[in-house]
Amino acid sequence: YQAWLVYAKLRAVYLFGDLADYQAWVGRVAVVESSVPSHTKVPVAVMYAALMRCRLAREAGAAAAQAHVAELSRLRGRLAEWAAAGPANVAHRRALVEGEAAWLEGRSGEAMGWYERAVALARVARCAPVEALATERAAALAGAEGRAQEQALRKAEAQRLWRDWGADACAARLSGEAAAPK
Repeated sequence: YQAWLVYAKLRAVYLFGDLADYQAWVGRVAVVESSVPSHTKVPVAVMYAALMRCRLAREAGAAAAQAHVAELSRLRGRLAEWAAAGPANVAHRRALVEGEAAWLEGRSGEAMGWYERAVALARVARCAPVEALATERAAALAGAEGRAQEQALRKAEAQRLWRDWGADACAARLSGEAAAPK
């Protein structure tokens, strides 16, 4: 049962937590990986842990960032293996993480391409949360680069996707009613 708790907590912490929450939970992805290694929720938990590692690396000092980047590399490798073996189930998750990693590494043009790929793959896979999250992250990147109109359009689309999926709290987070991942 602990694996399910950790899986759910990783998702919730990524979507609604802060850096202290990330620090407390990100390392616990190993519980999910080792307890239910062949379950479909493992790539989901790994995706959220990888997304948290990106943010932690972005916010950390040089020494701490190295540890996050090293673990991010391991998680990216796992997602790449699973995406090659089962693209319909994992390719969209991998694309989202690759987008975040590219942005972290300063390759914003490549990051946007990965986000757009994640959106398209998630739409084909009918994975609404990844489609919404990839759209949300693309909006954040557009905003960080000063493209306010693009940011607003992508953000509105992400809100619509979250609402259509029934995740009103995620949509509210985008309108500033709750904390959002940076």
